[in-house]
Amino acid sequence: MRTAPSGPAAGTVPRDHARIAGGRPGPQTHRCHPHALGSRHNLADALYGMGRYVEAADHHRQNLVARTRVLGPDHPDTLTSRDGLETALLTSTRRDGLRRSR
Repeated sequence: MRTAPSGPAAGTVPRDHARIAGGRPGPQTHRCHPHALGSRHNLADALYGMGRYVEAADHHRQNLVARTRVLGPDHPDTLTSRDGLETALLTSTRRDGLRRSR
């Protein structure tokens, strides 16, 4: 028999998570947590792998803005987002150019 969750799983947000989201606990807290940002990056990579480069670039762009705000511009994860955005944009631009030349 399952029991009701307690602690963070019960819907409370630990103090450090609220701090990361700018001190406002709530739905925004979860989107700005570094683990959620990592998941968004993984989603963008999956979209890229499926050939959906424009969507991947959109997710990488949103993630870059959030990671810059939450982690800082020089954090390794922020730089990874910048690289993902660049790669998605370059690939979508190249693909678009190939379609026009055919």
